[in-house]
Amino acid sequence: MTTRGFGRMSLALLLVAAGGIAAYTAIGPAPVGKAVESPHAVPETLGAGAGSRLTVPGSPPESAFGLVGDVAVGDGRTFVLDALNQEIGVFSPGGERTAVLGRPGPGPGEFMGPVALAVDDVGGGLYVLDERKQGIDVFDGGGSAWKRMILLDFPAADLCFLSGRLYVLGGRSGFLLHEVSAADGRVLRSFAPDPDSENPLLRGYRASGYLGCAPSGEIAFLPSLRPEVLRFSAERGNLFGIAPIPGYVAVRVRQTESGGMQFDAPGKDGHDYGSSILPLPGGDWLIQVGRLRKGSTSQHEFESVRSYRLSARDGQVRPLSPRLPRVLAAGSNLVYAVETSPYPAVRIVPTPLSDLLP
Repeated sequence: MTTRGFGRMSLALLLVAAGGIAAYTAIGPAPVGKAVESPHAVPETLGAGAGSRLTVPGSPPESAFGLVGDVAVGDGRTFVLDALNQEIGVFSPGGERTAVLGRPGPGPGEFMGPVALAVDDVGGGLYVLDERKQGIDVFDGGGSAWKRMILLDFPAADLCFLSGRLYVLGGRSGFLLHEVSAADGRVLRSFAPDPDSENPLLRGYRASGYLGCAPSGEIAFLPSLRPEVLRFSAERGNLFGIAPIPGYVAVRVRQTESGGMQFDAPGKDGHDYGSSILPLPGGDWLIQVGRLRKGSTSQHEFESVRSYRLSARDGQVRPLSPRLPRVLAAGSNLVYAVETSPYPAVRIVPTPLSDLLP
C-alpha cells in the first residue's frame, strides 16, 4: 500500500479567516502537501536534479498531472492517481506513461471521486478507492483492464494490503478499521473501537486519515486532524499504542446546536493536517504533517511539511531535521516524492527511504 494524497476521504474544510473557525460541511478530498523553505538542509539525494520525474510522452512536464493524489507501485510499474482529472497513469520502470486507466463517470472502470490506491501484495491487482461511489474499482495485476467493483456498506477513507488481506479505514458500527473481503466487500472483522463517533459528522472526522500496512504485521493510522498515531496488530486487532505527535497544532472540536460541527483553529498560524505515513525497515514509521494556512479556503495550501519518525523501540514520535518533500510511496531502493512547485510532478529518487533519514 502507498499513502497518501489529494485523495483520502476527509471532511471538506472551509476556514473562515475573520473568526478563525473551521466549519466542516461535506465529504471531500484530503490535501496535497506543499514543501516550503526550511532552515534544515535538503538531503543531497533529494536536491535539485536528483532522480527523474515521471513523464508523459508528447506532453510538457507541467501538464503531466493535474493534481497528484496517490502513488502505488507493483510488478515494476508505478500507478499515479490524478485526482483532478480522475484518471490513473500507468508508468513503466523507465518512468514513461504507457497507459491511462479510467475517466470521469459512474460506469465500470470510471471514477467519480477516486481518493486512494493499493496494490494487492499477493495477487497483484490494483485497487482504487472511490469515495463518491462508496466502493473499490479493481483492475488486473498489469493495471490494464477493469475487472470488477467492490461495493462497501460504509464511507471509506483509505486502504492497504497486508499478506493478501485488504484493510479499509472508515467509520462503521463504532469501529475505525476493517478487514474487508477483496472478493465482495463483506466486512470480515472490525477493530479500533471508537465509542465517541456516534454523530455522523464526528464519525467522519475521526475516521479521516491515512493507513499504513507494514510487513511486520502492524497497521498504523494517522488521523487527518488529530495529533497522534495509532498502531494495531493486523492479526489480532489489538492496540499496540497511541503516540502523540510533538509540536502538532490541533483544532478544537465542538458540536453546534443545529447538529453540525465547528472546529476552532487556534493561534494565528493555522493548524496541522496529517499528510503521509510509511513503514520503515526495522519497524519504524515515517510520518509527515502539513501546516494549513490560516484562513485558507483550500485543503491543498500547506505552508510547510514536517517529517517525524515513530520508533518501534519505545513508541515515541520524534521530529526529523532533514527537510523532505511529501513522500507518497517507497520501494526497496526507490522513493516517490510529490512536488507541487512549479507544477505537480512525481520524482523517483533511486535511494532507500531509510538512507534519507537520521
